[in-house]
Amino acid sequence: MASTLGPLSRSAQRRAGSAAVLVTRVKVLPVAYSAFTTVPRQEQQPSGFLRSQALLYTHQKSSPFQLGRHESTISSGKQITPPVQYTYDDMKKLSMNPVADIIIVDVREPAELATEGFIPTAINIPYKSSPEALALSDDAFEDKFGFPKPSKDKTLVFYCLGGVRCNFAQDLAGEAGYEKRGNYAGSWEDWVQHESAKK
Repeated sequence: MASTLGPLSRSAQRRAGSAAVLVTRVKVLPVAYSAFTTVPRQEQQPSGFLRSQALLYTHQKSSPFQLGRHESTISSGKQITPPVQYTYDDMKKLSMNPVADIIIVDVREPAELATEGFIPTAINIPYKSSPEALALSDDAFEDKFGFPKPSKDKTLVFYCLGGVRCNFAQDLAGEAGYEKRGNYAGSWEDWVQHESAKK
């Protein structure tokens, strides 16, 4: 009887050992799987300055910044009011009869202005090469651009070539504390079209 029970006991032990290994492997699987899980998409999205930079250079079709409209954003817990939308007629009147409290801001690169021209009275604060411009100190801004930094009580009206960069630029201006902002969605292309039609 003893010789019969001995092998059965060892066999049972082997089966129990195999089951233990299986249980151990099953327990490990969730831990190993978690190492390959991805971070939720919304946690990977940049915000503020980085978000606008990413949208500009990747040209995402889902960008909230589209021609002729702008969704208000929140930065550091503060809601940024949408800009006032300007038309060609508004810009023409403003360029012919400048208003001390309103500044036209061309955010294209200097080389673009040199070859294509610009709206009269506009100042140049390039968005692509100097996106941090309006966040600079007054002295740093003047050292870099050669003219005084616009004060925050002024209204800044932004335009670019086709209405994309100016949307991002005015958004950053809002984050920098400029509450009075305008946006010429048609921008330089719209300006040239209207000006050419008059000739």
